[in-house]
Amino acid sequence: MIKKKTIYYEAPNNSSFVIQDINNLKRDFDVVFEYLPWSKKNYIIINIIRQFCFIFKNFKKIDIIICSFAGYHSILPALLSKIKTIPFFIILNGTESVAIKELKYGSLLRYPLKYVIFFSLKWATELWPVSKYLIKGESNFHKGQPLKYGLKESFKKFNKPHFVIPNGIDINYWKCERDEKSYHELNFITVVSGDSQYYLKGVDLILEVALILPNVGFTIVGIENSKYKVNAQNIQFIKKVNKDNLLNLYSQHNVYLQLSSFEGFGVALVEAMSCGLIPIGSNVNAIPDIISNSGYIVRTKSKEALLETIRNLRTLSAVEKWELGKLSRDRVVNNYTIYNRIQLINSRINKVN
Repeated sequence: MIKKKTIYYEAPNNSSFVIQDINNLKRDFDVVFEYLPWSKKNYIIINIIRQFCFIFKNFKKIDIIICSFAGYHSILPALLSKIKTIPFFIILNGTESVAIKELKYGSLLRYPLKYVIFFSLKWATELWPVSKYLIKGESNFHKGQPLKYGLKESFKKFNKPHFVIPNGIDINYWKCERDEKSYHELNFITVVSGDSQYYLKGVDLILEVALILPNVGFTIVGIENSKYKVNAQNIQFIKKVNKDNLLNLYSQHNVYLQLSSFEGFGVALVEAMSCGLIPIGSNVNAIPDIISNSGYIVRTKSKEALLETIRNLRTLSAVEKWELGKLSRDRVVNNYTIYNRIQLINSRINKVN
């Protein structure tokens, strides 16, 4: 029997897409991974010590290194790759690739983290951005002002080899049974990771429009701080939920709003589309590529632009909306499955080896 190669997978969290990657890589590789609380700043030194012990324990058997995001958690893996002369790949998801002062967003705005990221990227064998816009991107969505970002914007001499590997989801899990009747009355939903994304993900715009449309239902998932909430009968706020509850929420809605001023990729958007929700997205990064002809793109962050889009959608018949919902799921099935993602990852590993 041929011995499987061992991947050391490192990430700053154990989010669902990290666990999904690990579980699927285990089909072809042995994978070693230890979750450490990298998001807690006071634990950085402790985490580095624990990480060093973990690497020392597994040193001999590690053949390949994959880091999701770049940051403090990727420096020791980078050094390990140099010591052992083994492949070292970094998955670029978003925040580690940009410095957007206008949005006060991006790890490259923070020091010394910017330099930590720089050396991690420099020592990588190859970078795997989830979209090409993390290398070089531009958008006019936010208040109509041009925003430029990406690694080539922050590091002018950036020339590291890179290969786009989009996020992928389990389409057998993210699905809902629907017919044309479920699109008769429109009801909207958006999902954010927490209060800090209130402006970044366009929740402020959604609430502004929701108050103008009192007969249309809007659900905001992930906002918990009362200062961000408004009191209106057509607006429902729900705290963070697990994926089973989120799937249930998707089955109760038929339109998904992804109105981000910046978005690395948009996993929640893809999950919602896989469930047959009609997407309305901002003209930012990969969002128009993902949606394509299965939904609507809002060009600028304004209530007028969003209201016009919603009015256009409301003119469609229930059957036409149902057809859009089916087209939305087809976009995901054909382009953004976890199978496709793992196949691309395996092909890049094999090419380097």
